[in-house]
Amino acid sequence: MTIRRIVDDLVDGIRTPDRARSPVDAYITDEEIFERLNPGMHYSNEVVSELRQLYVEQFDEEERDGKEWDLSIENMKQEFLQLEDDEKREIGRASCRERV
Repeated sequence: MTIRRIVDDLVDGIRTPDRARSPVDAYITDEEIFERLNPGMHYSNEVVSELRQLYVEQFDEEERDGKEWDLSIENMKQEFLQLEDDEKREIGRASCRERV
């Protein structure tokens, strides 16, 4: 009887550890990220692939490594507008240099 109680107590004390929780976004898809960042827009794999390529092409060849679009249309728009402003500034500087 005593041995039985000891064994039962041991078995009752054995527990499987709780499973570690997965990070919330560990298995999130590009579609979910895109739709979260761009409310009201529909995800299209073909279009997003083209936009990714377009995003990378805005950089010089040497700068392209490690550059990746974050799937936000607004962020891409701001970067393109900044690029356009930079180009206009550079054209303005070159124009001023030619006059001097």
